[in-house]
Amino acid sequence: MELMVIENVPEKALQFEECGVDRIFIDLEILGKDERQGHLNTVISRHTIDDIRAVKKVLTKAKLLVRVNPINPESEQEIKGVISSGADVLMLPMFTTQSEVEAFIKFVDKKAKVNLLLETPQAAIRIDEILSVPGIDEIHIGLNDLHLAFGLNMMMEMYLGGFLENLSKKIKFAKISLGIGGIAPLDGGIINGKLVAAEATRLGCERFILSRAFPKDDPALFKKNVKELKQYCAEVEKWPNHKKIENLMLLKNSILKNRVVPK
Repeated sequence: MELMVIENVPEKALQFEECGVDRIFIDLEILGKDERQGHLNTVISRHTIDDIRAVKKVLTKAKLLVRVNPINPESEQEIKGVISSGADVLMLPMFTTQSEVEAFIKFVDKKAKVNLLLETPQAAIRIDEILSVPGIDEIHIGLNDLHLAFGLNMMMEMYLGGFLENLSKKIKFAKISLGIGGIAPLDGGIINGKLVAAEATRLGCERFILSRAFPKDDPALFKKNVKELKQYCAEVEKWPNHKKIENLMLLKNSILKNRVVPK
């Protein structure tokens, strides 16, 4: 299981690398984000292309992932600048069509890994045609914007109803590396981190973004939580299928118990 942290301060990025984080995540996305999330308790990063160069200089093992803006008239120039600044992986957010994915892959031009952030209902419905595009290395299912687009009251509701299972099966069948949302420490989160980590692992998830629930100001505790999460996901891989399904039932019950549905 690979773990990612959103961070643009070089000293902190190096500290996270030393704690076992596999990827540092620089977030350049700003187009449309205030409109979608400005009213919510979410972090809207204000990173810059200069942050890419600064963070890249200090990393020795961790890879550098950069989320660019959705496809727009300036995309080619932005993507070229991000690659020349040292990004190892480029992430495309908010895509809805096959043609946007094709344009992104063309602009990246095999000079970095291609990661698609699947976070729109349109992309989910069009998943078959999107998966037919050659050159996709990774897909990360973004639960935050997806749950907003579906009008759900809780992000974890995305784990109900078989939606993620269907998407994950298609992505894995296409032999594309899969990531799913964010993750809290094993003993943290409104929905217990163990339940979420185990279900995502069952679905074939290979990558998480560490949530704000991780104690980033306490390096020793942060490192402990990272190690425990990786070990737990490795253990889940060895579980018999009935144990994974039991965990899924516990997860669903916890989500139904904790969500707030308008009457």
